[in-house]
Amino acid sequence: MADLEPLQTENLSEKFSWEKPERKDQAGSLVIFGGSSFKLKEVDSLFKAAKKYGVGVVSALVPESLAKVFKRDDPYLVPIALDSYFGLTDSGFKTMQEESLLADCLILADIGNNSSTILKLARLASSSLKPVVLTDSTLSLILSHPNEILQNKLAVLVISFQNLQKLIKASNIELGEALTSQVGINKKIDTISKLSSSVQAKVVLIDEGRIISVDQDYYINLELESSTLELTAHLAAWDIWSPTTPFLERLFISNQKS
Repeated sequence: MADLEPLQTENLSEKFSWEKPERKDQAGSLVIFGGSSFKLKEVDSLFKAAKKYGVGVVSALVPESLAKVFKRDDPYLVPIALDSYFGLTDSGFKTMQEESLLADCLILADIGNNSSTILKLARLASSSLKPVVLTDSTLSLILSHPNEILQNKLAVLVISFQNLQKLIKASNIELGEALTSQVGINKKIDTISKLSSSVQAKVVLIDEGRIISVDQDYYINLELESSTLELTAHLAAWDIWSPTTPFLERLFISNQKS
């Protein structure tokens, strides 16, 4: 941590209070892809958090069976076609591409382990010209295509410590010592720093109720104020509303209770 400084957060809340859109038609649009486990919990949590936070239009791309079974007052579920192996079909992927192009940001969550789906999502996430946020449940995608995903500067990974360990191994980054569960906060910050210096994507570690991230010469180490999924949805919102603001500032305000 010798060359890193903590992010100065004074007056950031006031600064961002002027940047949050007040009108729904100016608050952007978000697409969430997930439900491959045929459960709606993660997608539903992200949707509700994003809507409550103020994102203008939020929709979720889920398997057709989920869209039919789970009825919601807000018709936000967009059915996606899967094949007999529960993989994303070409037509389903086309729908996803079209929806993503119309949205300002994409969240990938609960994507499953189907190799066909992972390959298609890797193409989309690595080449996206809009922000794409990946939750902890997308690890299979990240580990299968680490070079492609991690080199997209518009990608944000929100991951647990266990998955950070796997990501470090897949990235072949030398740490000098093993990254075990007993390491302290400073070692975790150093690890994120080394990873961040090797990739273009932003990495956010959620561990033991804390948020740790590094961007350039600064780091953030904060107590998580809400749930990981709420933080993820809020971060996607600020990716839409204030994309040119330094990443750690966006991360800080995403953690503040609204």
